[in-house]
Amino acid sequence: KQWYQRRVAITAGGDDSESQDCNADPCPVDGGWSEFSKQWYQRRVAITAGGDDSESQDCNADPCPAKWMPVIRGYDNLVSINMPGEPLYIRTNSKENSKERVWIDFGGSGPYGRWFEINFGNNYGSVTNYFLTNCDNSQTYPHVTRRQFINLPSNDNKYWMITKELDRLTVHCNGIEVLEYMFATAEESVCAEIYGVQDTTIVFSTRDTASDSYTIGEPLEASCTTWPGDENQFELSEDLLPVEHGANISLACRTGYTLSGSHSALCQFGDIILPQQQGNPPCEVDQIAITWRDDRRCGPTFPLADGSPSQCNPDHPLGAVCCSKWGWCSFKPKWCTCPTCVNYGRK
Repeated sequence: KQWYQRRVAITAGGDDSESQDCNADPCPVDGGWSEFSKQWYQRRVAITAGGDDSESQDCNADPCPAKWMPVIRGYDNLVSINMPGEPLYIRTNSKENSKERVWIDFGGSGPYGRWFEINFGNNYGSVTNYFLTNCDNSQTYPHVTRRQFINLPSNDNKYWMITKELDRLTVHCNGIEVLEYMFATAEESVCAEIYGVQDTTIVFSTRDTASDSYTIGEPLEASCTTWPGDENQFELSEDLLPVEHGANISLACRTGYTLSGSHSALCQFGDIILPQQQGNPPCEVDQIAITWRDDRRCGPTFPLADGSPSQCNPDHPLGAVCCSKWGWCSFKPKWCTCPTCVNYGRK
């Protein structure tokens, strides 16, 4: 016992003064986090993930707040967890129909095989779906039932919270509950028996291609301070920031665009998630406000259908926003500054 305490101290970079004598039998054990054990644990996590001591974090809270860690796949990399009791958080940025997937094995490789999949499109359909083995017609694998999530947010960037109780599996995505799977009502009669147990480990399978990072328990909640980029023609104002984790942010479309979908962004653990429709941005070009031609011609010599002089698309994908003296929308600097040229780019 004394040797174990001493080895823990030395492994963490300490010395014998940090070890504890244990003369009682049985040795009294403090089940809580000590200041030393918290720092040791975080340091080992950082080093295991390929980092160094500078990436370790002090942990003075009780319980110790979790830290996002990179996913290490394979059955040699068991992740300690208490299910039920502790939720698993996973970050992904997989696009719809990318064929990538999250693959979580509960309790390592059990006798029946107990895993949960999130498929961003696969051979069973293009929409994001899920599968819980030995609950949904698993005897016919690989021709198993793949079920679509309910009310799944369409953003590419997603935070998943997976909670396994003794009677159900619950999944939240970007703060929205998208699945509550009751084991007792599953298609397979063995589902409740297999999943209704305490799990102390999970594994990210080598077949997992979507999970970027994870954390156990309640993650550190960080406010959002910067925008992810000028996307979807939104009017993004720094005056709206910072906002707290879990808060919604009302957005507006820029001039020349009209709102077609959601106009609310979400702050999730320091990241702002901008809304998206299925394949379409929430801000679409206002058809009434179109002042340019599809052939990139511009000026009074090349009028619009109503006879007015045509301009250049201020958001042209190639940057051709300047009307040259020859009546062409160009991206070259000289056609943006000449005396008769007009720059229609957004200021």
